[in-house]
Amino acid sequence: MQFNRQEVVDHIRSENGPDVATKAAQMLPDHVDHEHHGEMLQKLGVDPKKMVEKIGYPL
Repeated sequence: MQFNRQEVVDHIRSENGPDVATKAAQMLPDHVDHEHHGEMLQKLGVDPKKMVEKIGYPL
């Protein structure tokens, strides 16, 4: 499932704080696929499956 980078960054900001969100904004591509970019998301402290449940809709 693909999401807009800003949606993911906003999610990360609410879950992990502004410092991690800033790092995510620099690392993530424009469109984030929770499966394809799962390892990168996990490095940022994000559980990709939980993110999908919270954000709830694809791009």
